[in-house]
Amino acid sequence: MNTTHLQEQIQRTLDEGARPFMVSATAGTTVLGAFDPLSSISTICKKYGLWFHVDAAWGGGALFSQQHKHLLDGIHRLIAYT
Repeated sequence: MNTTHLQEQIQRTLDEGARPFMVSATAGTTVLGAFDPLSSISTICKKYGLWFHVDAAWGGGALFSQQHKHLLDGIHRLIAYT
C-alpha cells in the first residue's frame, strides 16, 4: 500500500463530507507474500481515528520467526482509535 496515496484518499474523502472508518492492510499476500508497511499505516490510522485491520492469514506466522517477525511491526497498535 502506498501510504502517501492512502493519506490523500482519506483527506479527499473528508473534504467530500464523508467519514472513512477503517483501513485494511495485508500481511503476506497469497500470491507474492507481500507485506504492507504496517507501522506507517498504523500511524496514519491513529492520526485520523480510523480502525486498522490487518489480514495476516498467511503472514501471521512470521510472528514466530526471529528472522521475519519485523514484517509485522506496527500490528501491536491494532486498536480502534475512534
